[in-house]
Amino acid sequence: MPFVPVPKTIACDVIAELFGQVIENTLYFAFPDEPLISEVAQLSSSVAEWAVGALCPVLSEDYIYKRTEARGIWDQAQPAITNVVGTNTPGAVASPGAPGGTCIAVSFRTAYGGRSYRGRNFVSGFPLNACEGNQLATAYASGIVEAYEALVPDYVADDLPNAVHVVASRFSLGAPRVTGITTPINAYLMVNRDLDSQRRRLTGRGN
Repeated sequence: MPFVPVPKTIACDVIAELFGQVIENTLYFAFPDEPLISEVAQLSSSVAEWAVGALCPVLSEDYIYKRTEARGIWDQAQPAITNVVGTNTPGAVASPGAPGGTCIAVSFRTAYGGRSYRGRNFVSGFPLNACEGNQLATAYASGIVEAYEALVPDYVADDLPNAVHVVASRFSLGAPRVTGITTPINAYLMVNRDLDSQRRRLTGRGN
């Protein structure tokens, strides 16, 4: 698969373990100018603080946050910073976690429709006692959305006021773009509370 550069953009991978399996979600941030290495480092720190301070509190004790990896993606030879502050922080909910392949989709919305302008994270590690049949409980689902809503105003904006959480698109109609595009996110939501699945997060299937 060819590398598709995304101008002035940093990708942050939030990496955790659940029942011995590695799980990760990626967040993209665009800047008005090409980011400095110090900004890559700060972003890795800010997102790590969010993972520990906002995400872990709503997840099961079986979820273990490990690290955040931030890398410039405007070309292949760009800085990559790993932040391990808070490593091995467990989720704060004292309840067994749902199976690793079970997840819920948090949708990232922009001012535009279509696949190139919408993103999402698949969140695993929520507690079993938050499940109602094949759905998440309403109040619990709201707590996950609220954790994402806190990402920029409570954790990123103070240190990196120019960083914008974006949807990054590297493909169009199934083909790689010459240059990726970014679109600012203006809302976080769950389209529904139905439980999804990620096969690669099952034991022995993923990393």
